[in-house]
Amino acid sequence: MDLAFGTKVYDYNKNDIGILIQSYNLGYIDAPDKYGAQVLAPTGKIYAANLDNLLPICDIDEEEIKTLNIPECFLID
Repeated sequence: MDLAFGTKVYDYNKNDIGILIQSYNLGYIDAPDKYGAQVLAPTGKIYAANLDNLLPICDIDEEEIKTLNIPECFLID
């Protein structure tokens, strides 16, 4: 997954929205293609997340957005 700085994402692990700050290779010898990310939460805290648990908001369809209770103000570009 190729995400850019500032991408709005949904974190399926935390069931919350956030903004991607940085992505990086985790450097595991047995899993060289695993990536991590720094995410800015709505509370203002930055936390580490597995990139596999993040999905860009633009890739989520409208029905799922309603199901996940993603606020409309977060959907504005």
